[in-house]
Amino acid sequence: MIAFQEKKAKQEAEVSKAEEMRKMSLETFKETEKRNESGEEETPRKKKRASGSDAIGFLKEKTEMEVKLKAEEMELKRKEFESRKQEQKEKEEQTMLMQQMQQQQLQLLLKQQ
Repeated sequence: MIAFQEKKAKQEAEVSKAEEMRKMSLETFKETEKRNESGEEETPRKKKRASGSDAIGFLKEKTEMEVKLKAEEMELKRKEFESRKQEQKEKEEQTMLMQQMQQQQLQLLLKQQ
């Protein structure tokens, strides 16, 4: 009778082992991960999601850079405008001086005659 009980216990163990193998072969990858994690008793790794603050920070930084570049461009344009204005003023002054000199020379010529 003991041999019969041992045989029956052995058979039940084989059946349960076969069922476990079948169950393991049918489970999904995620279920396998969960089963492995629970068996190892390690702290499960938390999934890190990409936060929206990363994108917002990037866009904010990009906007700040664009504003700085725009301000620098405006400053350069202003300086260019001032430089052109100064050049034009100097040319006008030269033209006026030349006209005055021509008038003086003309008056001298007229006096001499």
